[in-house]
Amino acid sequence: MREKHTLSALTTLFSSACIFCTLYYLMTLGERTPAAYYPQVLMIYAPVLYGLNRAFLHREHTMRSFTLLNVSMGTALFLSVLLSGGESGWVSLLFVGIICLWLTILGAQLAMEPPKLSYLILCLDLSLMLLVLFIGYLSLTGASTLWSLPIAAGCAAAILGIISHRTGSQMGARGWGIVALMFLVIFILVWLLVSFAAAPAGQGLVVLWNAAVAGVRFLADLMWKILLFLCSLIPMGGQGELSMEPGAVSLPQAAQESLEANPAMLIVLAVLCGALLLVLFVWVLRQLGKLRIGGKAARPAAAAPLRQRVSLWAGLRRLLAAWRRRLHLRIFLWRIRNMPAGVYYCLVRRCRSGPWRKKAGETPRDFLLRLQRGADPELYAALNDLIPAVDESLFGLSAPQPVPQARLIRRRVGTAVLRQAFKSFHVRIKELSSTHKTTSQSDPT
Repeated sequence: MREKHTLSALTTLFSSACIFCTLYYLMTLGERTPAAYYPQVLMIYAPVLYGLNRAFLHREHTMRSFTLLNVSMGTALFLSVLLSGGESGWVSLLFVGIICLWLTILGAQLAMEPPKLSYLILCLDLSLMLLVLFIGYLSLTGASTLWSLPIAAGCAAAILGIISHRTGSQMGARGWGIVALMFLVIFILVWLLVSFAAAPAGQGLVVLWNAAVAGVRFLADLMWKILLFLCSLIPMGGQGELSMEPGAVSLPQAAQESLEANPAMLIVLAVLCGALLLVLFVWVLRQLGKLRIGGKAARPAAAAPLRQRVSLWAGLRRLLAAWRRRLHLRIFLWRIRNMPAGVYYCLVRRCRSGPWRKKAGETPRDFLLRLQRGADPELYAALNDLIPAVDESLFGLSAPQPVPQARLIRRRVGTAVLRQAFKSFHVRIKELSSTHKTTSQSDPT
């Protein structure tokens, strides 16, 4: 992955860990106080996992070794949560395993590929929505607002990740310091917003929740009354009812014996399933060992060229240097305005936006001869004397002499250019009108 997307990937993974942590608070905070280790460890596990993956991918490795590294990290996290004693019951451990697996896979994916902008926006939306819901939950339960610190940090990280992804610039030590300061400022702003807006926002959410619960209860009560009314229309059964008492029907003894589990068969079946899973695991590892990732060889060789940023002072110096060169050129052309070369460059500049503009690959003689064909008699004679003087000045060895009629050429050439432009415009209008008349006459309708 390119270095310029390191911060956006890291903030995305950290924000996802904060989302999982807050979801755990929503499910357990009303019943008991969460332990000191889990789920807070997820916010430490996410950046550590990303750092190890990026350090591992600095050199080329196989996909098998990369997979084993992440499996080991996810297994170590799950075992640490299990040994901490904070979670008990297979349902809680199942959710812990799902969170560890999800976060580990996301960390491995972000270490190889940069996150898309759509995923960053989705992560920010989820963080903000969960922040609002959790504020209402804290207000409803009366719990401390300190439990909203993880989701506030997740929102700040998501905002910082979007900013980093849009700028897309590499960072050094100074850049990381600025990023840490920006994260601190955004986190403080989000925390202040949560602290001052928690009470009114929570009360509003509680009112909405109570209204929704009242509406659902009203609909359920109405449906129950309708069901009771429909049941009252059904006649009661008579003597022909069939009563089914518990234990009235029993299975034969042979069927009961066939339904009993055989311990030997269960052991054989468990061994076969374990062997199949082991063979499948070894086959997957062999296939992953054929893939090479990380290192310089895995990075795109033909990456898009990075835009070289210029500082403000360097840009101002370049602008002033360009103005100085343009001013020196104007002064030089004004000094040689009566010389053949000066008159020639003046004509090129005067005719730059008209039909007589100098074409690419056209020699000075060809340009002046084409300009001479549309000139009046005085300008024609002056250009006729100017053509050999320009050739001698640009390509000869003798010292150039001033052009006697340089002022007349500069004064007349502007009028000639305008006259030629109006003439060309008039000819084009005539051609368009004649084409329109021909089309109208040929159209039978």
